[in-house]
Amino acid sequence: MARSDQGNSATKLILQPGSEFRDVRGGFDAGNRSFECDEHYAERIAPRVGESDVEILRRARAREGGEYRRSFAAMFATDVSERIGANGIVTFNVTFAGLKRPSVAKPAEVTEDVDSENFSAVPTGGYVLPNTYQRPLISVTRTYVTRGKKPDTFATGSESIPPGYVRNPRPQYYWTAIIPTQELVFEGWILRRRQTRSVGSGRNTLWETADTHVYEYITNQT
Repeated sequence: MARSDQGNSATKLILQPGSEFRDVRGGFDAGNRSFECDEHYAERIAPRVGESDVEILRRARAREGGEYRRSFAAMFATDVSERIGANGIVTFNVTFAGLKRPSVAKPAEVTEDVDSENFSAVPTGGYVLPNTYQRPLISVTRTYVTRGKKPDTFATGSESIPPGYVRNPRPQYYWTAIIPTQELVFEGWILRRRQTRSVGSGRNTLWETADTHVYEYITNQT
């Protein structure tokens, strides 16, 4: 972009070719745009963190030969970098997060980590069984996006079954064939971790939440 001190060609942000917006499963969608403007107007028209893509594009025009300015009302600037060139032109690189298609339901992303642990038990009912057994250790992380009210961060530590999972995934023969040597005082799903981040504001605030549910065995000696 050549510097221009005449007319209004440099009084707007000039949208550069190469904008990219990506659909991300579960969490926020992501995007980026680049703009240029004359350094004399940079402070007044610079993109701001927290602004929506639509708000920023209202102060912009497409570079001659640039792409059509499709805008995304629910994508918000999360990072703005500024580079000042020797020719008096300022370049802004803007990173966005949010929802490309807010009217379309976004499926959650679920990841599962399964391990096991040994425990001691006594066989019952005449069964001839070993004295050491294994039980599953399951951790499920679910990432999803909601709008409006902040998710309850005080829910961590409470019993909570992750959507799509059963209350008790442990094989039932554990109760009928063996008795653990350490009495179980609780067995079930617990919400152990909840991470959140937000974009937007007010009723239009979007929340990305990652919940980690752990299937736990709590004994009287834990």
